[in-house]
Amino acid sequence: MALVTINGFNVIRSHVTLPRTGRWVAEFVVDAEDASELSGELEVQLGSKLKLIGTAKRSGPYLQKVKIQAVGGAGGLLKLLQPKAYQGVPLRIPLSDALAEVGESLSADADPNVLDTVLPFWTRMAMELGEELRGLTRAAPAGTTGRILPDGSFWMGVETWPTQDIGDFNLIDDHRGQGEVLCGIEEPQLLPGTTFLDRRVQEVIYEIDSNRVRMNVQFVPDATDDEPQPLTMAADLDYVVQKQLKRARYMGAYPARVVQQNGDLSLELELDSEDVPGLSNVPLRAFAPGAVVKVAPNSRVTVVFENGDPQHPVAVQWDAGAGSATNVEVHASVQAALVAPAVMLGSTEAVEPLVLGATWKTSEDSYDLTFYAACQALQTILVPPSGPPPTTVAELVAALTVFIGVIGGAPQTPVPAPTSAIGKRLLDRLEELSAVSKTL
Repeated sequence: MALVTINGFNVIRSHVTLPRTGRWVAEFVVDAEDASELSGELEVQLGSKLKLIGTAKRSGPYLQKVKIQAVGGAGGLLKLLQPKAYQGVPLRIPLSDALAEVGESLSADADPNVLDTVLPFWTRMAMELGEELRGLTRAAPAGTTGRILPDGSFWMGVETWPTQDIGDFNLIDDHRGQGEVLCGIEEPQLLPGTTFLDRRVQEVIYEIDSNRVRMNVQFVPDATDDEPQPLTMAADLDYVVQKQLKRARYMGAYPARVVQQNGDLSLELELDSEDVPGLSNVPLRAFAPGAVVKVAPNSRVTVVFENGDPQHPVAVQWDAGAGSATNVEVHASVQAALVAPAVMLGSTEAVEPLVLGATWKTSEDSYDLTFYAACQALQTILVPPSGPPPTTVAELVAALTVFIGVIGGAPQTPVPAPTSAIGKRLLDRLEELSAVSKTL
């Protein structure tokens, strides 16, 4: 039997790449005639020590044989996920949900310390699984990475770099100074994320045919750096560009409708974009410190992600004319001033000028003094220092008439016509009362 088999078929030639991040990929030439028997899930046996579980991405006839291109796991890293939002959950929940949605699975060996990382907010837009996994990796503790393991499950965690013994090998090309070596081996077993020749393994590439097994090992450039590093200038440029493009979606501004406002003033939102899920408990950034804004349902707001982080959505501004503010308060510890040529209260069609604070205070002080004087005058009439108090209705009416006159600003007799509307109405009623009293 051949050293390598796929689903029981002998493999003539194999090229297998096992990276420290992402999924493994491989190309095989299989001694078979019908490609239909080598589609879907694949079980790849590489010698006696390494077995890979993956999926055929392409398969077809090749020189009277079958050529297969395979990837690790269920082949779901490029599949599109539906948008979804989370609050106050451990990382394992959005991670497991994303994997399950496209048929992938979470490894039982995943690092529990990473999986238990609590995400106060997590917003997943419509995106490929691979992009979501990269985002979750960035949200995890420093040094976290993730990859499809040989058994087809997805592992996430912080590398421990165990030393791996691969038995006898022949060191063909030793370029450790450039970060790689080429070895002749009996059968594949070295994996990324381990230590080999006292160096941390970034990627392992196996070339296998009927006569030989070659193993190319790429090392992490800096033994103290856990971050995956590109290996060529072209890869470096692509890595930077792709990283920025993927994050760009979280740098946009997204219109949304207010479903309701919570007691803590945060918002329940329905976003216009189909790529963004509905969001809950989104903090509201008001127009000024100390400002409290309460809004009606169906008001329109704009959502952004602070620092381009899917964990920090905030509502920042309102659409003019959409919905309404039901309550606006501004709290200031020293002073709040509103400076404008015209200030309308109650209606945009208000025609009466807004009372100036200083003028109102002066008028209020003057009124207090006048009212006090009127009360004193009334007391003098009702409780005279000498003589009997008024006993007839006519005398009481006369006393009240003096009181009204003092409030009107001229406490003398005869009483002048009051200038205020209230004073005029009171005087009219007193005159009616006086007329009635004369008939008694």
